[in-house]
Order: sequence, then structure tokens, then C-alpha cells
Amino acid sequence: MNSASAAPATASLDDPFYYLANFRFVVAWVQARHGDLLSADEHHVLQQWSQLPRASQALLVRMVMRKGELFRVDKLSYPEIGDTHQALAPLLALGWVDDAPLLSGEEVFRLLRLSELRHALQAPIRAAGLSSNATKTALQSVLIPVLTDSMPLRQWWPTATTHIVRLNVMALCDRLRLMFF
Repeated sequence: MNSASAAPATASLDDPFYYLANFRFVVAWVQARHGDLLSADEHHVLQQWSQLPRASQALLVRMVMRKGELFRVDKLSYPEIGDTHQALAPLLALGWVDDAPLLSGEEVFRLLRLSELRHALQAPIRAAGLSSNATKTALQSVLIPVLTDSMPLRQWWPTATTHIVRLNVMALCDRLRLMFF
């Protein structure tokens, strides 16, 4: 057997969608070698994914490659993908991304900047007797213990100037990773 033909080929870094080509390779490889280990639902998701517009596929892969499952939409800006909202639409329609995820107080602190937190948490800041100039660390240490509810960003901050989404297919992507590596 020719070992060169068995080695996986990685996409050229000159291709702005190199990561998408590599992900497609992983999906095809797992389906060919371990397809019997995938559930019918997982096969269905992969079939749906293969039919998405390229920009939506690419955005999903970009999100999978990043840390965590929660993302600020304003931070999901990639020149090769173009309009993030347009690329997100099919992912939202399939339920693979949630555009109103429940956020804990800790997640709100992790995702919002200090200036945004001051707007979003005005009432709890006042109720706790904190200065409007308090640092993020000071706000966090006092407010996290009392912010025990999880709710969508628009409930935390009705006039939010940013949008948070949650990736809902990370478990399948982690499974593909484990099967490949």
C-alpha cells in the first residue's frame, strides 16, 4: 500500500476557507471509517450540514474552533464569510445556534465589557450600593453571588447593543474530533 495516499491532505493556507476544507475532510473520513458508530440523528445533522451555504458551514466551523459555546455576534466577523447575520440564519433555523440563550451572571460578566455591564446591571449595582465607577472585579465579587437567575441577554439588558448566541452542536463536533484523532 502506498502510505502517501493514506496520509490526510490538509488544505492550503492560501485558501481563506482552509479550515472548512479540513473540517470537510474530517467529516468524510469519520463517515467512511466510523459511520456505523454515528447515530441516525448524527448522520442526519451531517447531511444537513453538507447542504448549507458555504458561508454558514464556514461560520459553524469557526465557532467550533473557538473556545466555549457562547459568542458575541459582533466578534464573529470573518472577511471570507461576509455577512455574519446572513450566515447565521440557516444555523438558527436548524436550531444548531440559539440566538436567545439563557445566560448565568458569570456568563454575562465573561461576555460583556465593563461599560456594558454598567448599563446592563444598573439596578443590581445601585441595590448593592456599588459606585458607578467600580471595577469589573469589584462588581463581579459583589454581584455574582446575588445574580442567581439565568436568562437571555435581553432580560439582563433590554437595550443591549450586542447579541449573544450559543452553539448547540458542540457535542457532535467533539465526538467527530474524538473519532478522528
